Amino acid sequence: MSTLTRKMIEIPINEIKGIDRMFERQAEVDLENMPKKYASLVQKTREIAFSNFRIKGVFASNMLVECRQNENEVLLENEIKIYSKMMPILFEKSTEVVFYAITVLGYLEEEKKEKNFMEQFFLDAWATSFAETASSWLRKHISDMVAEDGWYSTSAWSPGQHGFSLENQKSLFQVLKPEEIGLTLSDTLMMHPHKSVSGVFGIGREKDERKIIPCDYCDLRESCPSAYQADDE
Repeated sequence: MSTLTRKMIEIPINEIKGIDRMFERQAEVDLENMPKKYASLVQKTREIAFSNFRIKGVFASNMLVECRQNENEVLLENEIKIYSKMMPILFEKSTEVVFYAITVLGYLEEEKKEKNFMEQFFLDAWATSFAETASSWLRKHISDMVAEDGWYSTSAWSPGQHGFSLENQKSLFQVLKPEEIGLTLSDTLMMHPHKSVSGVFGIGREKDERKIIPCDYCDLRESCPSAYQADDE
């Protein structure tokens, strides 16, 4: 039996750390030293985001049956499979795999309202910041929860990152059924609403001293505003 039964959660925005810092990265601005013509617009869009955005999440774990490194796949209970050259390595010391997803609700409604270009730009940056930091919050929430029972967690990877193709969204959606939190998957494996994050990480009784982080394998890590987000927690 899996340690984590499927659970939906409303993520408390007031508990999320680093939203403003992530916004600075996404929008490439310094909130304390902004030109006056933009400062009021940033504040306006921030108030809209904090007043109207909501974040929902869902997570569950599945028992790990076998890591098939030669076949680039991981077999889980209920015949769920993850296809990846990285995951059999990441989960070497894990006994279960945690699936999770979060989505920012309310952004699309704001996006449809008539706004000038810069207002849309800043609102988009706030929405991305909410999604990235909420994803980190949920991962930490789950890791802290299982740590109380003596479980260790690996780093988290999202479909589309190095060696972990978007095809794995199918398995993730099969396990989580995130449609219940308003999150759907298109035929091209894109999530809707698009301000959403999904991923997996391993848990087990044996601590893995290795630090296998997706950003270390990405050629865009030097310019990506979300790089090493988990390290900032």
